[in-house]
Amino acid sequence: MESLDQPMAADLAGPAPPGYNYPQFTGSVFLDDLRRTVRGGPQPGERAPDFELPTTEGQRVRLSALRGQPVLLIFGSVTDPMARGGLPSLKQLYADGGGGIARWFHVYVREAHPGASFPAPKTESEKMEHARAFKALEEIPWPVLVDDLDGTVHRAYGGLPNAAYLIDADGLIAFKDQWASAATLRVALDSLLEHEGRAAPVAGGIERTMHLLGPMAYGWSAIQRAGEPATRDLWRAIPPLALLLWLGRFLRPALAPLVDRGRPLPTAAKMAAALAVAGGGWLLLRGRVSSEEKKEADQAKAAMQQR
Repeated sequence: MESLDQPMAADLAGPAPPGYNYPQFTGSVFLDDLRRTVRGGPQPGERAPDFELPTTEGQRVRLSALRGQPVLLIFGSVTDPMARGGLPSLKQLYADGGGGIARWFHVYVREAHPGASFPAPKTESEKMEHARAFKALEEIPWPVLVDDLDGTVHRAYGGLPNAAYLIDADGLIAFKDQWASAATLRVALDSLLEHEGRAAPVAGGIERTMHLLGPMAYGWSAIQRAGEPATRDLWRAIPPLALLLWLGRFLRPALAPLVDRGRPLPTAAKMAAALAVAGGGWLLLRGRVSSEEKKEADQAKAAMQQR
């Protein structure tokens, strides 16, 4: 039975556009995501679109049935470097008590960077397999919901690859984080707790900043796990981002302690992280890498020249 006062995701999303499950990542996909950061999806204070989706464990979850308790929806996929980069700190936030403030769910969406190992799914069962791999690889302690092949829920909630929506106990959007960040969501969750789970909006209602420290520390592994041509596609589509993620994996020992804490960084820590990135990048580009790493850099450069 449809809820009387809550819009249905299927009604808001409409038919899936051609190429929703794109076979390769391109620059136009990235530009579309930037546009969606500015506009798209339900706004703070509005009713959260209702839906019913299966979990990777075989249950079904109806959002409106959870009315009376706050809910946190986080969108992502196994090939998304933003989702991969944010998960260590999100799991820390969940363990620190964030899981006691709201019911947490991941919503598995289309592949951000399709490759040979995780191509754009062509069937519902294939998408379910990807979602189960995502939950297992990332050791996600909360349920993972699996969107349909047309991305009905994903598109109803704006279509960004790694957004997060905090929904209050009355079913209203309390906060939307366009690029899910544990530090930002911690503030929103604490604010909602202060209002006993019923307040919309909280913490300013929306955050549009793309936080890159997490993806820098962990994101390259998501591109690698996708399999080719995902790596090549990223270098061709957005060379600066590809370079940042590639450099970041060498700086993980320095970045991980800052990222995993899941709390807002003080100014001094931000400056230290910036210096670590600049210094590490300089050392790498000076050639102080192994022969294997040099080979990978040469391949990346060749891919960029083919654009």
